[in-house]
Amino acid sequence: MMQYIVLALHKRFAAYESIGALFRASKQYFLEATLAKRLWGFLLQVLQQITALFEIDFELLMNKMLNEKELEEKIFKIIQALGQNSPLAAP
Repeated sequence: MMQYIVLALHKRFAAYESIGALFRASKQYFLEATLAKRLWGFLLQVLQQITALFEIDFELLMNKMLNEKELEEKIFKIIQALGQNSPLAAP
């Protein structure tokens, strides 16, 4: 019984994570999500301006881009590469 108590106590101190650490981790996640949303919104605005400039139907362009399988695979590869080169990526 004493061995169990000592081991349980050791685990509690060794694996201790405060609420502050959890808050910082979740805060970082939500900041990244907010940044991604802003970048996506900016990209959509730029595309809308370009399509208006060249008199292209924005909805038609977006549907074509989203339904294009090859384009989807290229974008996925780019996102993977960016994630691997990120300073936040685990070594």
